[in-house]
Amino acid sequence: MACLRVALPDGGTALVCTMRRRRRPCVQCGAVAPFLCDAPVGGGLCSRPLCGRCRIHVPPGKDFCRAHRAAAADAAAQLRLFEGM
Repeated sequence: MACLRVALPDGGTALVCTMRRRRRPCVQCGAVAPFLCDAPVGGGLCSRPLCGRCRIHVPPGKDFCRAHRAAAADAAAQLRLFEGM
């Protein structure tokens, strides 16, 4: 349950509670998004909301959006160019 304190015009307050947290839609398809992109970005994580169909599971225990998975694959390919030098 999520609750929010709301200021009333007469100076009082009210407590408004809901049974469900509002989930953001998946950035790729708009479905309910219980997952977040775990790709490292700057000093943190991407955190784009993703649904179960659009997330790309990357072991161990990470989920990437399509854009960051492609970027990771490109980076890995670049590193393989220098193996064995």
